[in-house]
Amino acid sequence: MIVEEDLEAAVEVVGNVFGWRDAYYAREGARGAGGFGLVARIDSEIVGAVVAYPARGPVVIGVVYYVAVPGEWRGRGVGRVLVASAEEVLEERGSQVFLATTYYGNEASIHLFDSLGYRVVGVAQASVELGWDAVEALLHAACSYEDDVLMVKPWDPSTLSELRPDDYKDTWWRACYKPWLRLWRKPRRPWKS
Repeated sequence: MIVEEDLEAAVEVVGNVFGWRDAYYAREGARGAGGFGLVARIDSEIVGAVVAYPARGPVVIGVVYYVAVPGEWRGRGVGRVLVASAEEVLEERGSQVFLATTYYGNEASIHLFDSLGYRVVGVAQASVELGWDAVEALLHAACSYEDDVLMVKPWDPSTLSELRPDDYKDTWWRACYKPWLRLWRKPRRPWKS
């Protein structure tokens, strides 16, 4: 398996797996936050993609924004390779903590990140352990408003509990809010060039 950087190909995979709206947010979130896309290939076939970006603040948070593996390639280790590759690039770009989010019903994602050493914790439990401001900072960094599960590596409460939402307002503005505004001002398929 070969992994290479290609944001447009990664966005296309996200679109094929999750739909056009997710592809739009993947592209615009990565562009807005200085992120990237990686694709995994076996021979010449793309078998999965990841889109990630660094959320800059007092602690640089490497956000694994989308992991997309078509159904026929799931369960073969493609997601593991993509997340590990994204972590390498994010670390090279200064990330000190890695973050992904999902919802309770997404057992495959929860299992993937748990197997890679992430602490998988519900938003409610995380707010008990870290405080609501820290959890809100993580949600801001990840553009995650519908998800209820945080996946964080390493889980260091002494560092994470110091995070504040305003620390990530620039990332939130560029990667989350501006794309949302553009999408809802023009009802079309903006991810298609």
